[in-house]
Amino acid sequence: MTGSNIDVQWVTEESGANALSDAARKEGGIVSEIKNWMPGPKELDDYGDAMFEPLTAVALIVAAGWLIRRMADVLSDFTRPGGQLIDARVKPVVVRPLPKTKPPGKLVILTAEGTKVFPPERRDEGLAFLNTVLQHINA
Repeated sequence: MTGSNIDVQWVTEESGANALSDAARKEGGIVSEIKNWMPGPKELDDYGDAMFEPLTAVALIVAAGWLIRRMADVLSDFTRPGGQLIDARVKPVVVRPLPKTKPPGKLVILTAEGTKVFPPERRDEGLAFLNTVLQHINA
């Protein structure tokens, strides 16, 4: 892998966990663990709809560049409901879906300095900001 390595806990639909793991391994990433993920009390409202597939957390060590490319792919998928949240305040960095967020493709990044929200039309700006945040994690 090139670039700095980032510890990530990526929350995804159960059906997508193996594809995510395979994609990370293909790029030289390390998959440490795949386990069921249950939302905490604060997130329960977001994931309480019976239509949502069970979620799985995939613990990864990946290059920052891979993570940004993967986020770009997710945000470009307009068929996916909601948006994505990246919590860079904690280690490992947590990436999880925001299924009830409108419009689809919204990116929310949490850092020690505060919260930044990027709507779909500012996707590139959001990914650039994410790149900056990830570079400072291992600095």
